[in-house]
Amino acid sequence: MANPRSMHFSDKFAISCGTVTLDLQARKVLIILWRKNGEYMIPKGRKDIGEGLETTAVRETFEETGFQCQLLPHSFPTLATTDPVEKTGDVGQSTEPFAVTQRTTDGKLKIIFWYLAQADSTAPKIHDTQMEDEDFDTVWVEEAKVLEKLTYDEDRAITSKAMEYWKGL
Repeated sequence: MANPRSMHFSDKFAISCGTVTLDLQARKVLIILWRKNGEYMIPKGRKDIGEGLETTAVRETFEETGFQCQLLPHSFPTLATTDPVEKTGDVGQSTEPFAVTQRTTDGKLKIIFWYLAQADSTAPKIHDTQMEDEDFDTVWVEEAKVLEKLTYDEDRAITSKAMEYWKGL
């Protein structure tokens, strides 16, 4: 049986990156509220030309929330290789993406790489970081309540996986 494949030229796809940002001490998760429609989601956005994926994830989180975050090394299993390749999939700690989502809208593919990050919910928020067409409120939500707050199933699944990090502490 053949594996389905697809190919897209650069005018038909966009690469985006986002984070699930945790305040490790307060056990809170950083999400955004889109004022326009009342949707709660995790921050993400498009990669700029020449920009690395990790840089995009951190920049977009800052732009949409006003909070500086740092990628959080984790030990989630991955298919990413190390040298030498370990058959167990256990590569120790890394800041590789822990999830990827894809969706097609109007014939254009959007690929989103998701990273685990950390920030301090008590730090002062930096204002006026959003793009002109963005109108988000920043919300730090307690671990126990964040999944019910998020609008999209996909965001809930990604956030749930990210919160597994706390189990290892």
